[in-house]
Amino acid sequence: MLGDLRNYVGSVAASRDGAMIAVSSPEGNTVLAIDAQSAAPVTMLRLQDGCGIAPSGAGFLASSGEGALSGFAGSAAPALQFDFGFDNHLRVLPT
Repeated sequence: MLGDLRNYVGSVAASRDGAMIAVSSPEGNTVLAIDAQSAAPVTMLRLQDGCGIAPSGAGFLASSGEGALSGFAGSAAPALQFDFGFDNHLRVLPT
């Protein structure tokens, strides 16, 4: 899974509980969730030009320059497609 990052990480985020770290690679069209204690990959999301990551529920929310927004690694957020592209960064705003 690490090879799918193609030696490039665009964003890094920690899950709300600190149990997982997510890294994204728009170069490799990959978002990877990693167990924070063991450093072992947990799950991978293929996302064309995916780079933005933010904590979402038990997992993460990932965005792409192609307009995709998707939950993964335990997030209940549905996959959505928009008519605009996202920047390479996501930020959690307090509600």
